[in-house]
Amino acid sequence: MSGISYYLNKETFEMKRIYHYTTLESIKCILSNATLRLNALSGMDDLLEGGSIDFGDMAKYYYVSSWTCDDKENIPLWYMYTNELRGVRIEADETFVTLDEDEKSIIKNITDTTLIAYRVSCGKDNSFLVPVIYTDEYESCIDGYRGYINDRYNNVGRNKPTDWEFQKGVRFRIYGINKKYLASFGDNNFIKFSNSIINKKPNDIKYADIKFKINNLQMLIS
Repeated sequence: MSGISYYLNKETFEMKRIYHYTTLESIKCILSNATLRLNALSGMDDLLEGGSIDFGDMAKYYYVSSWTCDDKENIPLWYMYTNELRGVRIEADETFVTLDEDEKSIIKNITDTTLIAYRVSCGKDNSFLVPVIYTDEYESCIDGYRGYINDRYNNVGRNKPTDWEFQKGVRFRIYGINKKYLASFGDNNFIKFSNSIINKKPNDIKYADIKFKINNLQMLIS
């Protein structure tokens, strides 16, 4: 499809090391709490993130932690994500944080128990860490008159305009909602969550902290 590019081919996406530009305060929290913070897309620098032709603005339900697979230092990222160049560039193994899910696919290793959250999954693609798609074209997630959701639904929360391609981004990504806003209709909590999105229920939780084993973090700081 014209107008779309990945820094890596999504079919062969495989990274050993990823990089994150952040402040000294943030790295202190990561190390002392053994948590990775995923922020709601509604608070991101790109106001178009989380948009969908079919479902409108879904940014408040999606949580991401933005990294890059560019092993060369990126000056714009230093300016954008550190405190006036006073910060750190983390180099880490891509598997240092994983999702702990129960038998109903609810993520358990989130510190905020008021948030019910899930891995973003559609078709064969259910990765927690995904490459960002840079595109100026958005396609429908729904096929045919019966309204089947297709694999393009998985691109919600990972699409960014091509103006941002210099970031060469990858991101950890989940979606969820405050339990008090969960729709009351549906056969299980995931169906209720899906109905919450479709019916544009509120969500006031701004971030999700994912717990990980600190011994799994093989990290370099520059």
